Formats: sequence, structure tokens, C-alpha cells
Amino acid sequence: MIFEKIDWNEEWKDFFNTKSKSIDIINKQEKWNKRAKRFNESIKNSWNKLNDKDYITQILRIIDVDKDDSVLDIGSGPGTLAIPLAKKVKSVTALDISIEMLNFLRENASNEGLNNISYINKAWEDLDIYQDIERHDVIVASRSLIPYDMKRELIKVDKIAKKAVYLVYPTKDGHLYDKKLCEYLGKNYYSITSTSFPGFIYIYNILYQIGIDANVEFINCKRTAYFRNIDDALSDFEWRIGEFTHDDKEKAKLFLENELIEEDGIFKFKNESKTKWVVIWWKKGE
Repeated sequence: MIFEKIDWNEEWKDFFNTKSKSIDIINKQEKWNKRAKRFNESIKNSWNKLNDKDYITQILRIIDVDKDDSVLDIGSGPGTLAIPLAKKVKSVTALDISIEMLNFLRENASNEGLNNISYINKAWEDLDIYQDIERHDVIVASRSLIPYDMKRELIKVDKIAKKAVYLVYPTKDGHLYDKKLCEYLGKNYYSITSTSFPGFIYIYNILYQIGIDANVEFINCKRTAYFRNIDDALSDFEWRIGEFTHDDKEKAKLFLENELIEEDGIFKFKNESKTKWVVIWWKKGE
């Protein structure tokens, strides 16, 4: 069969071959350290105000954990999932390349009265699963595991999971307002988003070729985003879409001024913003 002749991991690598195969660890740390405050502001104090449309609620609906479980959260950030999971399980290990993300997580855990979270400031790709970490019941990587050698990292994840693995990735639909802004600027949204991620189907096919029959579930979520001002919103869009030209920035500001409203000094979308994600998961032995 043609499918069996395709090395999906090599196809994944080829996608990144126009870029550096290995991003300097210091640059990666600085990149996420700079975004830590923004990430924290977007989720701080949100865990007790969730509804059925929220990303966290929908992901937790899929992740199956018991009160005695240990969970490893790869790319934990300031605690998007680590905080609510810590309320449901025995222990959570938060792994993140950014020390600033982990500092915010420590603060958030303290504010939530949690003392069952441990912290590892390291990139997953640099983690030695035989020396740096113990096996965990459940592994979660929410929008975080996109390495150059996907097969290698998926094998690592599977080896240290006792019960189950849950991975979350973007879909081609992504953020609704990213798409709307691209259309407003006359940019091809799909060509922009595809420059940073080959697509979840590669990951599914790699798993299949290493003997893992994974489940796939799509989730449509409400995106709750708050901004300090228009420039803050513009910076957030540039983070995902790419750096704007001067003309693009001026047009984007007009777009945002029309799409955002201010309430109590905070800017948010006039209309509900949506995002679409895909969860790839498997239980060991099934």
C-alpha cells in the first residue's frame, strides 16, 4: 500500500527543513518568558468561572483521571490545565521551558490553595525520561508538543505513561478572529497558519505506524480574550499570524477598533469568538 511506504515522520521533518532543525534553547526560553504575563492574564482566576463552551471544560470532559492519579502536564504554562487537574488528582508535575510561566503557576496554585504540584523547568525534547522524571499515570500535552522529531517524542511520551496520553493540536480552522483579520487584510489565512504546523493528521499517522491506535475528537470552544488596549490586541494577533507591515498594522487597528468593545478598562470582542482544536488520545493496552 502507498500509505505504508510513506515515512510520516520524515514527511513531518521535511515540513520544518526550511527552518532550523533545532531552535536554540535560550531563544525558546526567552520567547515564552516574554509571553508568560500575557498567557497568565488570559487565564488567571478563570478556573472557577467556567462554562460548557470553554476550552478547559471541554478538555477536562475528555481527559479521564482518578483521584489517586499522577499527571504530567507538558508545556503547562501558568496552569491552564494544571490547576483544574490538581483539584481532581493526587499530584501534577508541571513541565515548562519558561521559568516565568512556572513562576505564575506557583502563584496561581498558592491562590487556589493547591500544594500537590511539582515543577520542572526544562524543554520536553531535552528531558531524559530515564533520569529526569518518573512515570506518570496520565500524560497531557495541551497545544505544546510540536518537536522536529515527532516520532521520537511520541515514543518517549508513550513510554512514561502508565494509563493514558492526551495531546491537543490546532486544526486548520484555528481562531475565528484570526481568519477574519486575515480576510480583512487580504491575506491567505490557511497559508499563514500552515507555515508553523504541518497538521494533526501527520501525528495520527505516525502513531499508527508505531503501533498506537489513537482516538481523535474535535472540540469547538468559545475563545475568551481580554486586552489592555488596541495595541495589546494587535500584539496578540501578530503572535499567531506573523509580524505585520506598517500598512497592515494601521488596517488591523481599524479592524480591532470596530470588533472590540471596552468595559471597565478592558477590551474584549463584541461577538463571541470561537476556536477549534483536535484531541488525540489513547489508553495504554487498548
